[in-house]
Amino acid sequence: MLRSIVAARSAVALARVAMTSSANTTWVNGRKVTPMAQPAPAAAIDMIAKAPIVEVEGHAAKCDGGAGALGHPRVYINLDKEGPKACGYCGKRFASKGGAHHH
Repeated sequence: MLRSIVAARSAVALARVAMTSSANTTWVNGRKVTPMAQPAPAAAIDMIAKAPIVEVEGHAAKCDGGAGALGHPRVYINLDKEGPKACGYCGKRFASKGGAHHH
């Protein structure tokens, strides 16, 4: 008997979710959840843009993600052209100290 009561309550709960879900509101575990009311996490691109540009000596920078085994494969970034250049893996930006100088 207890098993049938639990099953009936689960069926009612599922029906309630199906009936009350819409594009803007969903019921989860009996609680109303409105997606627009949830805080939006910061986009990775915005967080990377806030990081300072790393200035290096010479015309090449190397980047491995800086997290040891949790980083990424080491890449070398050509800094011959003006302006900062980003790592293709993590987005970290590098620039040559004093700008690019061609010899």
